[in-house]
Amino acid sequence: MSVISLPNVDLLDLEPWESDALCAIEDPAIFYLDLGASAGPAKAVCALCPVRSECLDFALRNMDSVESPGYWGIWAGTTERERRAMLRALKRAPELEAAA
Repeated sequence: MSVISLPNVDLLDLEPWESDALCAIEDPAIFYLDLGASAGPAKAVCALCPVRSECLDFALRNMDSVESPGYWGIWAGTTERERRAMLRALKRAPELEAAA
């Protein structure tokens, strides 16, 4: 069992995709922004990451409370606000289909 420290979460048992995440070799500070700071550097790393879709899936599944590991920070090139908007859109999608 390998132990690596990712900026967003420390895990003993990693999901297969986590060991390939580019954020593991970056300064964690770029993924957790101070108010008004640019998400650009983190988004640039994420844009090149081979596990971006897996990361986004993890973050969206772990946004149920502010204590959840996927709630804060930049995950898969998305901010908390962007992920909350995605979740709202996903919840509305069945309603829109039913109305059509």
